[in-house]
Amino acid sequence: MTSPQLQWELNRSLDSSLSVARGVIQASTSDNVQTLALLACERFGATLAICPETCRKVEAQIILLQTPTSAVVSFLSAVIGYSKDDCASQLARSLAGVQFIALATVLLTIGSSYHGGEALAHMLRTSAADKTLLPPARQLKDLLASIEHKCVPLKFPDMVSGWSKILLDFATTTPEDRTFWKTNHFVPNAEGIGGLVDAFRQLSRVGNAASITLKIAGCTAWVAAFTQWCLGVAPSIYLDNGRAIFVQPKSNVTIIAIKDTKSCPDLEINFRMLSIEAYGQLLLCQCDLDFGSAHRAITHSLPYAMKQIVSMLRLSVLKSFDRAVELRDWQHKQKRAIYDEVSEEATRFAAYPFPKDVTISNILCRMLGLSDSHVSNKLPPLEEGLMVTDLPLVNFHVESLRRTCRCRTCSSTGLMFEACKTALFMGQLSEFAADVLLLSLFESPEALLVYNGSHRRSDFIHAIRLILTTGKPNTVPLTEVLRAALSLVGHEVTDDLNRDVWVLSCYKGQATYPKLFETRCLQDSGYLTICWAPGLLRYDGEVYSKVIGDRGAGQTLERLRPNDMATKAVNLPIYLVPDQRLVWRIVRDDGFLRINVGIEPTSH
Repeated sequence: MTSPQLQWELNRSLDSSLSVARGVIQASTSDNVQTLALLACERFGATLAICPETCRKVEAQIILLQTPTSAVVSFLSAVIGYSKDDCASQLARSLAGVQFIALATVLLTIGSSYHGGEALAHMLRTSAADKTLLPPARQLKDLLASIEHKCVPLKFPDMVSGWSKILLDFATTTPEDRTFWKTNHFVPNAEGIGGLVDAFRQLSRVGNAASITLKIAGCTAWVAAFTQWCLGVAPSIYLDNGRAIFVQPKSNVTIIAIKDTKSCPDLEINFRMLSIEAYGQLLLCQCDLDFGSAHRAITHSLPYAMKQIVSMLRLSVLKSFDRAVELRDWQHKQKRAIYDEVSEEATRFAAYPFPKDVTISNILCRMLGLSDSHVSNKLPPLEEGLMVTDLPLVNFHVESLRRTCRCRTCSSTGLMFEACKTALFMGQLSEFAADVLLLSLFESPEALLVYNGSHRRSDFIHAIRLILTTGKPNTVPLTEVLRAALSLVGHEVTDDLNRDVWVLSCYKGQATYPKLFETRCLQDSGYLTICWAPGLLRYDGEVYSKVIGDRGAGQTLERLRPNDMATKAVNLPIYLVPDQRLVWRIVRDDGFLRINVGIEPTSH
C-alpha cells in the first residue's frame, strides 16, 4: 500500500486535462450532483488508507457494473441497469476515486446518506489544505445517494454481520455476555469515524505509528469490520477486563471493548442491504435461535413448516379479511357470472401461486447456513393429525421452555403480564418461515439483497402463525403477500398496492415487477413470481423510480359476445378477438411512469 497523504487540495483536479474535466461534468450532470462535491471527494480519496484487496474488490465491482443493461423489461420497452458515465464510474477511473468509493460504501451503513454526508463533511474539513472550496454536507449527501446503488453490491454490511456472529461465538460465556454482544450494533459518531480514518492513515504512513489501540463501547463489530476493510487485516479484540476475545498476532490494531454502554454513540449500524445468507444468520442471532436446542428445533421443523404453509395458505382477491374470498373460488362464486360452478375435478388444474418445493428448500438452506447437499426437491409433509410442535426436537425444546416460563399459561404461579416463551418461539418460527416463502417468490435470487427494515409485523406473518399453531388453512389478501415480499427488498409501495396500481418499483439499486407481465403463459406453479434485476430503471434515457397503472386511459373489452366463447372442448390456445391487439401505453410523469394496457384494432 502506498503511503497516503495527510491533506488534499482541490486545485490539482482543476488543472486536469480537458478530457478529465469533460468526464467529471458529464458524470455530475448525469447524477444531478454538484461538480465541486465530486472533485473534492476524489481528491480526498487520495488521503485514505485503503488496502489493495479492498481497492481491487471495488474496482472489479464497478467494472462489472459498467454493462449498461442488466435486464430488459419488454412490456415497457425499458431497461434496468447501470450507467457507464455516472459519478461512480468517473471516480473509479483513478485510485483516489476507488479509495473514496470504498469509504463511501462504509458511510452508507451508518443510518442514512444524511448521516454519511455529515461524517464526510467533518473529514473533509479536518483534512483540507484550502478550506475555501469545501462542499457542504447537503451536496455530499446527494453524491453518496447517487452512488449508493453501486456501493450496495460490495456487501460491507455482510462483513459487519459476520463480525457480530464471530463476537457472539467467541465471547459468549453467560447470558449477560450474549446480551452485550447482541446489542453491540452501534457506529461511531462523525468525529469518531474521522478519528479512525486519520488513525489508519497515520498507521499506513512509513515511519509513523507502529500500532494503535482503540477503546470503544457498543460498536465493536462495526469497527472490526472497518479495520479489516481499510487495512486488510483483522484486529485483535479484548474486553476491558483483559479477557481475550479474538487474537490476531499479525495485526497492529487492538480493540478494547468497554462494557459500559452508557457512552454509546447515537447512530446504529444500518444492517439494511444484506445477502440472503447474512440476513438469515442475523435473524437467528437476534432471536437466539443460533445455538442449542432452539437451533436444532428450528432447523428440524422448518422444512415441515414450509410444506404445511404452502399447502394451507389461501390467497384472496379482497383486502378485508372478514370478506375474503379465495382467489381460485372468486370467479365461479360470482352469482352474476354466466359460467356454471367449477367442479372439484377441474380445480386440480388451478394455478398455484408459490414456487416449487426445490426453490423454497434452496432459500431455506441458504438462510440456515446449510450446504447444497441439504437442498431437497420435495418438502416433507407432516403426518395427518400432527402439528409442528409434535416433532421430537421441537417438542423437546418447547417443553424446556415451558419449565422455565413464568407466564400464567405455563405456570400456575406465573405472572399476569409475563410473555410466554413458547408463544415467542412460535412467533419467531413463523417470522422466519414467512421470510423464506417471500424470498422464494423472487426469480433467480442468487445475488438478491435483503432489506432488514421494519417489515416484521404484518398480516401475512399472522396468517402463517395461525397455520402453524392450529393446523388449519388461513386466508390472506394477495396484495398483502406482495407488500410483504417487496418490503423485504426495501420497496415501500403500500399506497400503490392499496390502490391496485403497482406495476414496477426500483429502490435500493434493485428493480422488481411481476413475471406475469412478461409472459403470455400462466404456469401451473409460481404465478406470483417476482422478476428482479440490479440497477436503475431507464426509459428513453431517463431514470425513473417506479411504474404505476393508469386504468382510466386504456380501452377495455365490452361484455363477451356468445360467439366469443368456446362451445367445444379446448385443447389449444384460442384467440377470441382476432380483430383486436393488446397494447401497452406509457406516459411520463414527475420521476415515475404511468402505464395502461388496452386494445386497438389490428392494422391490415
